[in-house]
Amino acid sequence: MVGFDAKNITNLDSKYKCSDCSLILCNPIQLTACGHRFCHSCFLNLNQTRITCSQCQIQTPSDQTLIDPAFNNEMQALPITCSYCNWTDTL
Repeated sequence: MVGFDAKNITNLDSKYKCSDCSLILCNPIQLTACGHRFCHSCFLNLNQTRITCSQCQIQTPSDQTLIDPAFNNEMQALPITCSYCNWTDTL
């Protein structure tokens, strides 16, 4: 699953947005060379041994990425407004 869409996506800090799909991160993977993040599914779709970050063009070997549980926990507190209805809550 790619990232989450939300009505308030433009109000969120860019660190919560995928470097590939530009949506709110879903199961984020961090590139260790630059620190930017991809959705797990966006990362898998790239299917490359070296990942070029779309934000800064720095390359990271695909085996030098990490899952950051603390960042994922931080994201769980993000206020989100659904793009398709009036639902508002946290992730």
